Amino acid sequence: MSQKGVFRRILVGYDGSDNARRALNRAIELARQSKAELRISVVADTMSYATNARRGIYKQVNEQTKANAVNLASDALDTARLAGLKDVYASDEVGQPADMLLTLATEYRVDLIVVGRRGIRGLERFLMGSVSTAVINQAKCDVLVVK
Repeated sequence: MSQKGVFRRILVGYDGSDNARRALNRAIELARQSKAELRISVVADTMSYATNARRGIYKQVNEQTKANAVNLASDALDTARLAGLKDVYASDEVGQPADMLLTLATEYRVDLIVVGRRGIRGLERFLMGSVSTAVINQAKCDVLVVK
């Protein structure tokens, strides 16, 4: 965080879900208030690749998932620009979402990571974990989880 108590660089993870849309909107609001740079990252989850590779449809899913990530990143970038942000960037990545967000946060030297709460419970959470939980536990900067 800068000396004036405002954020200079914000990273938001975006996957198109309702919680991610709320996180994107909050990140846009914070970036506008702080006059911060906003980086939007859409991460195509490699876990879905592994599952579908076993089904023999890896290439088709890979192409669809990548195209979806590109479209989501473009749409999120348009949303931020329509909100008046000028210093905004979007990227589409492939990997494990929490790991990728943490890597990008370090690479871009962000002051804040904004993520949506996934809202999973019970066995699914135990087996899969949560992107927001992993980011909270490992980030070297502030993290905002939006419900």
